[in-house]
Amino acid sequence: MTIFKTKLDAACKLEKPRVTKRSKLINPWITNGIITAVERKHELKQNWIKSVKKDLPGGDPVLRKTFTDYRSALNKIIKSAKNTFNQEKILENKHDRKKTWQIINELR
Repeated sequence: MTIFKTKLDAACKLEKPRVTKRSKLINPWITNGIITAVERKHELKQNWIKSVKKDLPGGDPVLRKTFTDYRSALNKIIKSAKNTFNQEKILENKHDRKKTWQIINELR
């Protein structure tokens, strides 16, 4: 019975879509540009972490500064995109009180 079940699962099991924290399914305001920028931020962080050595415990200060500046700029962009998306969603439904309040309650 278990052999049958494993063969059946292998042949018929549907793949689940990949859902991450920055998925468009969960966060519709996340664009492809933001996803690319997040990947770049991770690269900058890895470069800075690789520069940490015994003689330089804080890592390369230039790499750290580059990473922190990029991270703060990206956070501002993400907050702006989220706010713009929510404003547009509210404006689309401004004549429907029930829908407007549903949107506002989702934001809480």
